[in-house]
Amino acid sequence: MRIFVTGASGFIGSHLCRDLIRAGHELLALSRETQPWRLADLTGRFTLLRGGLDDQPDWAHRLEAFAPEAVVHLAWNGVAGSARNSPAQARNIVWTTDLLERSARCGARAFVGTGSQAEYGGDPDLEKPEKPTTVYGEAKLSSGRMGAAIARELGIRFAWIRIFSVFGPMDHPHWLIPGLIRDLLRGQTPALTGGEQLWDFLSVVDAARAVRLVVESEGAAGIFPLGSGEAPAARDDRGPARPDRPATRPRFRQDPLSARSGHAPQGGHPAAAGPGVAP
Repeated sequence: MRIFVTGASGFIGSHLCRDLIRAGHELLALSRETQPWRLADLTGRFTLLRGGLDDQPDWAHRLEAFAPEAVVHLAWNGVAGSARNSPAQARNIVWTTDLLERSARCGARAFVGTGSQAEYGGDPDLEKPEKPTTVYGEAKLSSGRMGAAIARELGIRFAWIRIFSVFGPMDHPHWLIPGLIRDLLRGQTPALTGGEQLWDFLSVVDAARAVRLVVESEGAAGIFPLGSGEAPAARDDRGPARPDRPATRPRFRQDPLSARSGHAPQGGHPAAAGPGVAP
């Protein structure tokens, strides 16, 4: 399958590219980086398209020539710090819907976007309505809802994967787990809270595989909350920082909220917020 991936040089995106290539797919990967370090070992095995979401007209002809059968959209501007509450988050909604329309014009039959645990707000309960507490969460929620509506009009399969916290190789050095490891290796005491937060951590390798399965499954449409299914408190010794903890397998179940709204999705059982991936 010919697949176009945005955010290809990011933490999850790079692992997804690796998984897609391993599965035999042909890849066009969008990145602002000239030489993405996370993709260095894949050089020659995919086509790199330099650019960003804000300059789609500049590379649209390359996408049209590639003629993707599916598009996976992970790129997003403003994922950390004060940017999460910036009014500029609204641009991501426009860029997402523009990309969706452009993808359909290029012949894509499926569009898979990545949402976030932030869409649920402080209480990510699948039985309750989404209540984002940040502009970032509102923008993700709006992108997913508008994308689904536009995709129905365009006749293209649309899936929105709400990713919770992920961990693994090539994570951003300032996120929780890499930061803990760095401090401990330096003999420093990490600056921590009481550790009462409930975080559902999933191996990034498993998260990438789950995204690939949604792309490959023709019947996969709607909302997919993606997590490990377990959410121990941060101070619990069952957490992902344990050296003997194996990578977890993604589990899916139907999201009752989206089922009530007329979709037919499947999804995993998420837990609460954590800073594993700009989620």
